[in-house]
Amino acid sequence: MRIRKIAVTRRISKGEISLETADIKEFFRQHEGKAVIVRIELLPVEPSEKAKAYYWKVIVPTIQRCLYERGYDLTKRETDEFLRDQMPVCKEETYEGGKLKERLKEVEELDAAELNEMIEQIKIWAADNLEIYVEEASII
Repeated sequence: MRIRKIAVTRRISKGEISLETADIKEFFRQHEGKAVIVRIELLPVEPSEKAKAYYWKVIVPTIQRCLYERGYDLTKRETDEFLRDQMPVCKEETYEGGKLKERLKEVEELDAAELNEMIEQIKIWAADNLEIYVEEASII
């Protein structure tokens, strides 16, 4: 059975990428004359443990405490969901079966850039809406 799909991971170096591998050459040989789709995607960079710890050990408890003082008794998980619901970077929209569906991405699904963006958005949101300052990451 012929392979119909192949994926390779490479690094861009000096503005170029090398795709010369035995696997790719064999794939091309097997499918000579066929049309192909070439898709290039950047691999997401995983968020650092420090960024995740900052979110779970500083941001979530700070917001949870502030909301409690305003009459909202939320668990850490409920506070996390509340925060993700406020942040556009956590909202994922798909169009399925003629309907627009929206879901919240979990913190674990975010890449480094998305988590950093979310953290900055939360700090701004907290200052504007809750009138609190969220401590910097250096305290953990």
